[in-house]
Amino acid sequence: MHGKFVGFINTSKEGDSVTPELMKACTMMGMKIIPFSVCYRVNWCYDKTHRRDMKNSLNDRYTIHLAENLGKRIVETAEESNRVYGIYSKIV
Repeated sequence: MHGKFVGFINTSKEGDSVTPELMKACTMMGMKIIPFSVCYRVNWCYDKTHRRDMKNSLNDRYTIHLAENLGKRIVETAEESNRVYGIYSKIV
């Protein structure tokens, strides 16, 4: 995992409380966290009283904007990197 880039998308009932722990673990393994690479939304996916949360996520412009920004940052970081990705280097 050392030297690989990482971003975080978290959609769970815990919200963004899990991300700091994931960041610590990834940093300890030598991964590089892409700046501005966190996207989260609180969803109660399997709770019958909150079934609309999953559908409402698609209408949440802020969360969609965060995800779009994360995708752009991943592409920019991969293009700027001198890391070789094997046969997929030309695709990335």
